[in-house]
Amino acid sequence: MTGVAVSPPAEVHRPLRIALVSLGHCPSLALRNLRRYLESDAELALAPAGVEVLLFDWPLQPFLRDADSAIQRWSFSTRFDQALDEVVAPGPDIVGFSCYLWNVQLSLRLADAVARLLPESWVLLGGPDVSGRGAEILTRHPAIAAVVEGDGEEPLRRLVVARQQTRGTPCDPARKPPEGIPGVLVRRTPPAAAAAPAASTAPATDMTRLTAVWDAGELDALADQSWSWPHVLYETLRGCPYACSYCMYGKTPLNAKEEGLVVSELLALLRRGLAVEIIDPTFTTYVQRAKRILAELARHDYRGTLYFEAYPDSIDGEMADLLAAARVTCVGLGLQTISSQGLREVRRPENRERFERAIAELRRARVRFYVDIIYGLPGTRPFDFFATVEYLAARDCEIVAYRLLGLPGSPLMRDAERFGMVFSSDPPYELLRSDTFSLADLRLCERFYESYLSDWSGGERRDRIDLALPGALTRGILDSLGQSSAGADQSP
Repeated sequence: MTGVAVSPPAEVHRPLRIALVSLGHCPSLALRNLRRYLESDAELALAPAGVEVLLFDWPLQPFLRDADSAIQRWSFSTRFDQALDEVVAPGPDIVGFSCYLWNVQLSLRLADAVARLLPESWVLLGGPDVSGRGAEILTRHPAIAAVVEGDGEEPLRRLVVARQQTRGTPCDPARKPPEGIPGVLVRRTPPAAAAAPAASTAPATDMTRLTAVWDAGELDALADQSWSWPHVLYETLRGCPYACSYCMYGKTPLNAKEEGLVVSELLALLRRGLAVEIIDPTFTTYVQRAKRILAELARHDYRGTLYFEAYPDSIDGEMADLLAAARVTCVGLGLQTISSQGLREVRRPENRERFERAIAELRRARVRFYVDIIYGLPGTRPFDFFATVEYLAARDCEIVAYRLLGLPGSPLMRDAERFGMVFSSDPPYELLRSDTFSLADLRLCERFYESYLSDWSGGERRDRIDLALPGALTRGILDSLGQSSAGADQSP
């Protein structure tokens, strides 16, 4: 009997297509890291048809503006439809969305639509905003195949290997990613069933494989002014030694790039004249490492600029001089509050003396800085926020204030009931009420900060008050808002 050769479907002969999608304020480092990690993998390189990684990296602002315009015009033709068509057209086998606080709602909408149009594809979500609520997302969005929690590079690689092994099998829209991959929550069948929990946390990424993640063509395209924050992002390490409960960084183990690699990659970016933001939780936390990197950068000429956040305790005179020598244009410092109780409740160290040393040294070295503060922290009241603004205004600091956010998966959320905290269930998960802040109090803090920026951070009004006199600025701002300073510290 003569055998009959059966050829595999034509689709098997093309590369496995991976579409990675991001909508952001600046070009996505996450997508480039994922692409580079896949391209450097020996196992995938041996796949018969190979792997093709497609990046869809779009500025977020046009989507938001277009959505508002469409509502006004009662139109269904939007930038969303164009993006959907671009992702679906190449028929990707896996589509991964990088989700963070400000893009997650639009990303979920786009992911749902892609999954409906490509039922045989695996649609995945990853990123900081989904890492703490994967099971909830799989329940609310039945078309999503899996959620990656933690570092995404190795889980995505394993998912790509698994998808590669299913090629050539009969089409099955119900096919789903395998269970048991560390860091991956998979939808179980039927859709109403609970998500299969991740086997364990995702392994820390081998940072040595994340080299030269930006290609020259992409860097040239950064002159495009449609980005609201036209910076190139770069990371020298992941993880943080501190355990501030409102933050997610402390849950990630330390994982750092080699110092020589950091210097060479930063120089390659800075010599192109690019604005580079280092997105480490705080670049200077590991003081001697940061000093060595800055000292080496300072030995070279470049036209670009550096910006990053720093822990105030790490800024001494030598660090400030190195920041200036390396042409660092701005440093963000996290103070959060001057309330000792508030800092204790969120497990953040307090050292006022070192903070004051940091701002004095930065000012001496002529390095611009700003200070982040938060209102709504547990154990604080509105007056603590006003006093923090006063404290910084008296030291002529640029202030950036935020309302407390209840980030899913953060340690703070375990304490929410203890402090009577109620947060919005949707991004950005802002505080709505607590035992020490009513909604009216939160609105007053916002108005207080806006008034300070517009009318009291400089000019004639500020000149008329004595900032060294405790309560003078607070009384001036509250009087201008029609509020009594005596009533600002009352419990809700």
